[in-house]
Amino acid sequence: MKIMNKLTLRYLQQNKKRTILTILCISVSVIMICCIGISLYSGKQFYKQYIEHTSGYHHYTIVNNNKDIIQIIKNDPEVKEYYFSSTSFYSVDDKKNDVSLNLKQGDYTYFEKENFDDLLIKGRLPNNHKEIAISQKYLINNHIQKNMGDTISLKEDDTGKLKTYLIVGLINDYEAQSYYKKSFNALSYIDLNDPQSYYTMYVIDKDLSTNIFKHCEKLNHEINEMLDQTNDFNNIFYNSQYLGIQDIFEENSQSAFLTLYNMVAILLFVIIFISFFIIYQAFNLSTHDRIQYLGMLSSVGATSKQKKRSVYFEGAILSLISIPLGIFISYIGMTVTFFFINKLDAIQIMGVEIHAQISIFYLFIVILLSLLTIFISLYLPARKISKISVIDALKKNDEIKVKKYKLKTSSFSKRFLNISQQLAVKNYKRQGRRSKVIVLSLVISMVAFISIFSFGQRLMKVSNNANPFHLYDIEMYINGDQVPEITKLLSTHDKVDDFYSISGDIPVKMKLDKKYLKIPNNNHVYNQKTDEYNVVFIGMSENKRKELCELNGIKYRNDLALVYNGHFTDYDNADNKTSHYQERFIKEDNLFIKSPIYFENVTYNQRGEEEKIERLQLEPLTSYAFIDNDKYKSLYGIDSQGSLYMIVSTDYVFQQNLDYYSSLRVFIASQQHVELSKKLEDLGYNIEDHTQNFIQDRQIFLIIEIFIYGFVCIMIFFTMLNIINMMSASIEKRKKEFGMMLSVGMSPHGIHKMIWYESFIYGMKTLLYATPISIFIEWLLYNQIHIDDYYFSISYIAYIISFLVIMFVMLLTFHTGLNKFKKQNIIETLKDDM
Repeated sequence: MKIMNKLTLRYLQQNKKRTILTILCISVSVIMICCIGISLYSGKQFYKQYIEHTSGYHHYTIVNNNKDIIQIIKNDPEVKEYYFSSTSFYSVDDKKNDVSLNLKQGDYTYFEKENFDDLLIKGRLPNNHKEIAISQKYLINNHIQKNMGDTISLKEDDTGKLKTYLIVGLINDYEAQSYYKKSFNALSYIDLNDPQSYYTMYVIDKDLSTNIFKHCEKLNHEINEMLDQTNDFNNIFYNSQYLGIQDIFEENSQSAFLTLYNMVAILLFVIIFISFFIIYQAFNLSTHDRIQYLGMLSSVGATSKQKKRSVYFEGAILSLISIPLGIFISYIGMTVTFFFINKLDAIQIMGVEIHAQISIFYLFIVILLSLLTIFISLYLPARKISKISVIDALKKNDEIKVKKYKLKTSSFSKRFLNISQQLAVKNYKRQGRRSKVIVLSLVISMVAFISIFSFGQRLMKVSNNANPFHLYDIEMYINGDQVPEITKLLSTHDKVDDFYSISGDIPVKMKLDKKYLKIPNNNHVYNQKTDEYNVVFIGMSENKRKELCELNGIKYRNDLALVYNGHFTDYDNADNKTSHYQERFIKEDNLFIKSPIYFENVTYNQRGEEEKIERLQLEPLTSYAFIDNDKYKSLYGIDSQGSLYMIVSTDYVFQQNLDYYSSLRVFIASQQHVELSKKLEDLGYNIEDHTQNFIQDRQIFLIIEIFIYGFVCIMIFFTMLNIINMMSASIEKRKKEFGMMLSVGMSPHGIHKMIWYESFIYGMKTLLYATPISIFIEWLLYNQIHIDDYYFSISYIAYIISFLVIMFVMLLTFHTGLNKFKKQNIIETLKDDM
C-alpha cells in the first residue's frame, strides 16, 4: 500500500495543473461553507452585543406594583439575578410649558448594567429616591436656574403628585419620548416602598435554555394564585430578541432568527450539493487522466481495493491542503470585509463592532461538512476506477458508448440545418454520458448562481419594504392646541416642501345595512350582540383629503367622509381557504348607515379587566364618498383583513372632545430634512427624522448586500471554474476527433462554427433544465420571507446573466483549447500514444 501512496504522490507532483485545479475546486467549496459559518456566528455575536447594549441581558420582565411578587422571585432557587426600573413623566412645578421630563428610576444593578455612568457630565448617580441626576440640556433650554446641590420640585403628569429632589449630578440626554411632548431626561433611585409606584423587574435565570419558558409558566401560575387572578392573565414578558439570538425559542415561534436559519439552511444545501458535484467532477477528471496508468498497475498485480484506496488517499492529501487553505482565506477575507463594514455610520452609531470569529463548534461543523462533501464526491470515481477492467483502462474506451441509431440524422435536420449545425448535433449525441455530465454541471452552476442572486434580491425586497417613509421625511407629534402655531411655522419655513397631519385611529360603533357589504360578519368587524360594526375613523388634514378626492374623481367637500373601499382578504371561510376581493362594499351611496355613531370609552382595573364602558354619541356625518385609491393608507395602517375605515377631517376629530385622540402626527416632506430636524428640535418639538434613520438602517442592508453579492461573485468564480474544468477536459479528450475532421478537409473556421453551435446546444439544454429547478428554489426562498403586498416573481435578470456567462465561458474555453490544438501536428494528434 505504501508503494501505491508513493505513486499517487508522484502523480500529483507531476500533474501540477490538474492538482492545482482540484485544490482550487475544493478550496472554493470550503471558502463558501466557511464564509457562511463565520458570517452567521460573527453576526450573531455582534447582534448579541447590540441587544445587550440596548435591550439588556435579562431573560424576562415582570411589570406590576405588588411588592409580594418581589418576594416570590427572591425565594426562587432558579433565579440568578434581578433588578428594577420604572419610568414616569414630570413637569417642573413652577414652569408652565409642554416640555415633559422623562424620569427613569432604577437600582444599583440597573444603573450598572445600562452603563448610566457614561451619561454623567459631572457629579454622581442618585443613591436614594430623594436624589436626582438631571439633563443639563433640559435645564438650559427651559431657562431653569438650577445646579448641583439645589433642590427641584417636579409634578407627575398622571397624578399631579408633587415631589422634591436634590440634584446630585448633571447628565447628557438619552433617547426617550412621550406621546407628543419633547422628552428630556433625568435619573433617580427607585422607591419600591411606594404603594402607587409600578416597577419593571428584570430577571435572569440560572439555566439559559428552553427551561426558561417552563420556569416562567410556573412563576406566572404562582403570581396569578397570589393575586387571585385567572391563569390566562400573563404577568411575564420575554426578552425574545436576547433569547432568540442564543437559539432559545418558544414553541411555534415566528422569530426572524428562525427564518434566517431556514434561509441559510437552503443556501447551505445548495452550496454543498454544488460542491459535491464539482469536487466529484474534479476527481473524476483526475482519475480519468490516469486510467491507463492505473491499468498498467493492474496488469502487474494492483488490486481493485488498492486502486480505490489510492483515490481516497489522493482526496485525503488534497483535503489536508485545501481545507486549512479555504478556512484561512475565508477568515482573512471576512476580517477585511468586517473592517470596512465597521467604518459605516450605522455600525458606529450602534456602539459595537463586528469582528470575524467562529466558535469551535461552528469550525467543527465547517470541517465536517467539507470532509463529508469531499469523500462523498470521491465515492463514485473510486468505485469506477476499481471496477474498470485492465483492457478497458489501457484502451481508455470507457467514456463514449453510443448506439449507431442514436446518431442518425433526422429529415428535419437535413432540411433546415447546415453541415456545421448537423455535426454539432451529432457530436453532442456522440458524447453520450459525457454530454449529460457537462449539461448537469452547467445546470448546477446556473442553479447555484440564480439561488444566491435570488436570495440577495429577496433581502433587498425586505429592505425596500422596511421604508414606508417615501411619503414624508420627518414625523412630528403635536396636540390639538398646537395646530395653529405648527401650521403657521411650517407654512412659512423655507426648508419645508410639504406637510400634512393625521390623527390617531378612532374606533367607533355603528349599524350598517348588511346588503351593502361584501365583508363577512366575522368577529373582526361585526359585534353580533349589539348588531353593530366596528369602524375606524381617521382624521386627515384638508390638503391631503383634497388630493384623495382628485385621485378618485370625487368633488371635494369639507364635510365629506371618505369611505375606503379597497381590496381585502377573507380568512374566515368554512373551508379554511382565503378569498380575495377587490371591494369592501357592493353598493356605493349614502344609505348604508342605519344608526348614530358611538365611541366607547373603556376604563380598566389594575388587573387589566374592563371595569366601565361609557358610550359617547358622536356628531353624525352628512355625506359619504367611496375611494379605492388611497396612497396614504400605509400611514394609518389600513389592513387587508376587511376592517372598515372612514377618513374624516381633523376638525371633525377635535370637535368630538376625545382627549386621547386630540393629538396629531404631522408628516413633513423636506429635501433638507437634517437641517430642518435640528431646527425643530431646538424649538423643543418632538420629531423623528425617518429618512435619516432609514439611511442609517439602509446601511445595515448594505452590509447584507456586501455578503450576498460577495457570495454571488464567489459563485460566478465557482461556475467559471467548473465550466473551464469540464470544457478543457472535453477538448483534451476530443483531439483525435478534431484531427480527423481536419484530415478530411474541414477548415479551422468550420470547426469553430461547429463548436459555437455545440455551445449553443449545451446552453439551451442548461436553460431548459435549470429554469424549473431555479424557480422552485426561488419559491422556497419566497416562502421564507413574508412581505405584505409582495407576490412571487422570477428573477429574470439572473437567468439572462447566468446564460450569457455560461455561453461566454464555454466559447472562451473552446476557443483557447482550439488555438492550442492548432499548434499541434495532425499526424501526431491522430496517434494513440499512452
